[in-house]
Amino acid sequence: MNEMSLAQWIRQNVNGRTARDALEIAARATYGVEPSRQVRYSHSGNKDRILDDDIYQCDFDQKVNMLYHLTLCKCTGTFANLFDVSGGGGGVQAMRVQGGTEQISKRLAEEIGKDKIVLHRVVERFEVDESNGITRVHTHSTNAPYDKIIYSCSQVICAVPLNQCAKISFSPPLPYLKQRLFESAMPGNLIKFLVTFETAFWREEGWSGEVISTGRTTSPNEVLPIICTYDFTSSSGIPAMIGFMSEEYSDMTKEDRCNAVVRDLMRVFGERAMVQFLDYEEKLWSKEPYIAGAPSIFMPCGTMDSWLVRREPFMTIHFAGAETATKWIGWMEGAVESSLRTVHEVFHQLGYYDKISYTLLKGSVYDSDYKQPLVTSKHYVERIPYWRRGIFFFTVLCLGILVYSKKYKLSYTARAMKPLEKAVVKFSTGMDWP
Repeated sequence: MNEMSLAQWIRQNVNGRTARDALEIAARATYGVEPSRQVRYSHSGNKDRILDDDIYQCDFDQKVNMLYHLTLCKCTGTFANLFDVSGGGGGVQAMRVQGGTEQISKRLAEEIGKDKIVLHRVVERFEVDESNGITRVHTHSTNAPYDKIIYSCSQVICAVPLNQCAKISFSPPLPYLKQRLFESAMPGNLIKFLVTFETAFWREEGWSGEVISTGRTTSPNEVLPIICTYDFTSSSGIPAMIGFMSEEYSDMTKEDRCNAVVRDLMRVFGERAMVQFLDYEEKLWSKEPYIAGAPSIFMPCGTMDSWLVRREPFMTIHFAGAETATKWIGWMEGAVESSLRTVHEVFHQLGYYDKISYTLLKGSVYDSDYKQPLVTSKHYVERIPYWRRGIFFFTVLCLGILVYSKKYKLSYTARAMKPLEKAVVKFSTGMDWP
């Protein structure tokens, strides 16, 4: 499975078009990319888009890893939970935070103290002094790269996406698998949009407002923008739909994307989608320099051995983030789980043993039952080819017939048919045929 792509598995195991469409739509909504998408990576560091200078510097093509997809399905409970939005269900989109999730960050900032939080600074290097365990965090301002500040820490929690860790240098260097994990993690490319209307006309018709679309038509090379939409009417009653758009529209202008979305909504809901249209907003996460994609990362084929070490700390540096969780990988609940784990890892390192909940450290290197993850074996397995086994069986059969026929001095035809005749009579009547 580690060597197989999701698209390859779908082609080999799914025959019906409806089932194929369901799997492919789930992949687009979950990873923000096509299951069969090839992501090229160049030496100069440009992912997805390769400049002319880099076209001969491609290292490899990457697709969504089938084993990673199964891991994600397992950690969310079921495959259906990846796109379930029903309020009573257990899907990833089943619940919303009234007032928006931004208020969580703001309230945490107030509790911690805004004077203790430093914004607009980029971490460019972690330098661990092995003699005293002090970590120096080298940063620079997002507005002025030459405005540098170094922070000295006893313990560090790194809670950025795995693909962004690849942009940070480490001293001493990271272990091989950890470095390969950061370099292999690929960001999705999902475009999120919000459309507001004068009225919730879909509710007036008794509709849910939920759309799931393949985006494919009978016209060659035509791709419609909408992957899925949900009713996003606010608690104060402002009618709205939220949805996700295909990555093929990334390079268009905002106006063109807006027009494409409204036309696609008209295809489903009729003229009222245009007549009652008020406003359109969107977020292209791939344009964010310190995120580079959404909704989460995915692992390419052949890289899941490095995935096994995502939670392992490096000296005094601990790794959090939604991708390092054991459940709900890539989602907010996974982010909360990983943050609790890393906090208790720091408690362990600082000697605050009375504060530690070892339940939260289950599966980490600080768990008493922890076992080093086993990397996939690369040894050869010797197997006898089918044709050799066939030749062996046929030879033994012929020798058996020859010995039997010589014993009873039968004709060649009788020699060949006698054993079969006896077996048929024995099976059908239970009698021993002479």
